[in-house]
Amino acid sequence: MKSNSNTDNGLPFAHFQRHKWPKQNKGGIILLKNHFLSQSLLQAWKNYKSQVHLSRRKASPKNIHQLRIATQRLEAMLTLIDGLKPTDDSKVIVSSVKKVRKNLGPLRDCQVESNTLNHFNESKSKKKSHKGFFIFFKKEKIDIKKKARKILENISLKPEKKCLDKLAKKLTRIEELKNKKQIQHRLALKIKSTQLKFKRALRKIDPERAKKIHKFRILAKKLRYQEEYLNTIMGSSQANLDHLKTVQSVAGKIQNDTVLLETMNRYLAKRHRYKDTEAIKIRKRIERNQAKIIKTDFNKLCSHPK
Repeated sequence: MKSNSNTDNGLPFAHFQRHKWPKQNKGGIILLKNHFLSQSLLQAWKNYKSQVHLSRRKASPKNIHQLRIATQRLEAMLTLIDGLKPTDDSKVIVSSVKKVRKNLGPLRDCQVESNTLNHFNESKSKKKSHKGFFIFFKKEKIDIKKKARKILENISLKPEKKCLDKLAKKLTRIEELKNKKQIQHRLALKIKSTQLKFKRALRKIDPERAKKIHKFRILAKKLRYQEEYLNTIMGSSQANLDHLKTVQSVAGKIQNDTVLLETMNRYLAKRHRYKDTEAIKIRKRIERNQAKIIKTDFNKLCSHPK
């Protein structure tokens, strides 16, 4: 399961609109001022590619977080554009970036867990029984980092870029045949289906089931990024973006605790570790914190949907 940092410093979609575009890119696509869809798609890919290279040079928490955000934004844009004309090229790229995000999930989880555990380590490090868990966590982290380095080096870019260039050319033809209002209408219809899914999920969500909350958060992120993209075209969004950000933040905190509890349960499941009273105390503290967030913040979001 993937964790959350509660911050999102990725480039907003409005950045794509302000970008000064060349008349022709390396893929041989002639870009005009009215080719916003193809331009923004190419810029989203450029951002994703840049984050891949940055993460290869240094797999820092910030770089990995920004890389995963880049995959989410690119995927949101592609699924929304599919409302104009679904293509296999789009599916290939979405499948690829999803795989990258999923494969780097354990590293991102580990990085977020480290921040949560730091103050425990500082205050209790002198207790021998408590050190056992941190030794266990450190070994897991080393193994995860090794795997992540291989994953980063093996990220495919060239085949996906070819698919993206083909898709961008198709979009330029659509933009030449349809006016802006027609395009806006088709995109709005596509995003409406995501909105309906979000509202249904919000009504049916069981706050006591953390896994369901995580799936709900993923849907909120998808809707938010699609809305932000549509907002750059229409000048307004159909959903409350502040509410979606709050949902992401609160559900992310719940997910962080879920991930850490799973790590602690793996540790305590080993022989004789169930006697580690200090680790058990930490687990109980995390459980109480998660229950508090669900009871107050998350329940408030569910009872007052926007």
